[in-house]
Amino acid sequence: QVGALVAVDNTFLTPVYQKPLELGADFVIHSTTKYINGHSDVIGGVVITKTEAHAEELAWWGNCIGATGTPFDSYMTLRGIRTLGARMRVHEESSQHVLNYLQQQALVAKIYHPSLPDHPGHEIA
Repeated sequence: QVGALVAVDNTFLTPVYQKPLELGADFVIHSTTKYINGHSDVIGGVVITKTEAHAEELAWWGNCIGATGTPFDSYMTLRGIRTLGARMRVHEESSQHVLNYLQQQALVAKIYHPSLPDHPGHEIA
């Protein structure tokens, strides 16, 4: 309404589970060091935008201050992207096992997890 730009850190959901540009964000940020690379052998990050003008400005700043990855880091990150979907499915399955276990524990009073029907964000999860 007031023209503010919206940036979303999508590091932990990854593009497998959420695509913020499709939800109206102007920028998406990922720490590629985490799930996208997935092998703990690269330090990096990425900013994605939906407009050519913002992309050109980000590229200019990246070149100007040297905030760009090496070709080898890019190669290693691409290697991780190839297995991202499979790795995220295993994470999801594992979290469901933990969730099922916790639901059976008398000492656990409340569980907040988007896959549960009583979670406030369940409909959009």
